[in-house]
Amino acid sequence: TSKVPKRLFRICQNLFGATPSPETFDLEDREEIAFGYLHSFHKESESYIVNVSNRYRDGRMPDKVIPIADDVFGNEICFDFRKGLSSPSIVFWDH
Repeated sequence: TSKVPKRLFRICQNLFGATPSPETFDLEDREEIAFGYLHSFHKESESYIVNVSNRYRDGRMPDKVIPIADDVFGNEICFDFRKGLSSPSIVFWDH
């Protein structure tokens, strides 16, 4: 298992439950995907980042891909650490 970088931890700890402005984002093949919420680092939260990540550890989501937020349909916005911990890419996991 890999550790969450300290900078990411601080950002998510302070901003969990937040939504960006504007609240939509575009992909190459889709437009105006509605952003849901950042996942939480508080263990009592329904969106506790560890529990969210563990939900997909049944083979559906690759190792070192960590969900950090969701869209309004429950798809995940993730950091992809497969190429290293220093600069993860952001991927959209549409399940």
